[in-house]
Amino acid sequence: MALVQPTLKHWMMTPSWRRGTATLEGDWIVVRDLEPYQLPAGPGRRDLPFTLAGIRSPDEAVAFAGNFGLLRTSWPDDDVLGLRPFVRERYADWEREIRTLAGILSLYVDLGAALAGDVESERSLRDVFVEVESEPPAPKYTGLAWLEMIVNDHIATMVEAGREGVKTVFRSLSAFGTEGSDDDDLATGLAFVTQTDTLIETMYQQLAVLMTEQQPMRNCLDCRRVFLRRTQRQRFCNNVCANRTRSRRNMAKMRASAQVALTATATAAGTVVRNDGSADAVDAGERSV
Repeated sequence: MALVQPTLKHWMMTPSWRRGTATLEGDWIVVRDLEPYQLPAGPGRRDLPFTLAGIRSPDEAVAFAGNFGLLRTSWPDDDVLGLRPFVRERYADWEREIRTLAGILSLYVDLGAALAGDVESERSLRDVFVEVESEPPAPKYTGLAWLEMIVNDHIATMVEAGREGVKTVFRSLSAFGTEGSDDDDLATGLAFVTQTDTLIETMYQQLAVLMTEQQPMRNCLDCRRVFLRRTQRQRFCNNVCANRTRSRRNMAKMRASAQVALTATATAAGTVVRNDGSADAVDAGERSV
């Protein structure tokens, strides 16, 4: 079996999905007032997998469901006539998907950092993926090359599990027009097109394409969520995290300046200032030391 690399452009065909007013009712995320929309798939919404992986509370999950719909359910199978105008999924299932996706992104970022020479990232990966002494790696894959191989195999297996159900078809692009596309130009010609049926499949397909293109990802310096970098210098996932970090640094500088000023004033007055700001009197002999 030979591995070849043809030059292909990634085309994706996504289904019409439904979103609406989302609430958390007991163990369920429920979406009502359903309205159809076209699932985002183009370059303008490639951050969707990162948004889901960054969810850390039920409220954030509900907000996501309101904006994009449920992960696997758009309309009840037993309600073709619309007699039951809501859909729901268990929040526990969402938690499982969020943990899985966040774990995949974390592995990908850690591996990139390890390959770039980050010792801590390499050590953390080796703590997870321990070489099996009874089955030593081939001579071609030793050291960091072995780590890259074994981590990439693990990532690929998990992403492919998320893509289960994704189909590849050979289609005429002109049949799609420009509906739901980020490009106003009419697509022409023949191409392989990946076809997704659910929101979660669409996100895993997006992630697979991003990893294939080796798009840069990193952890936000503030919230530690993984995000897709738009520039090499970007260190925060959004302006909220950047401003929060900037505020903390400014407060630290202000406290340090205040401490210096207080110490100077106290020294002149003959007192010793502790780190907590309290002061004790110092006798003349101590001041002369």
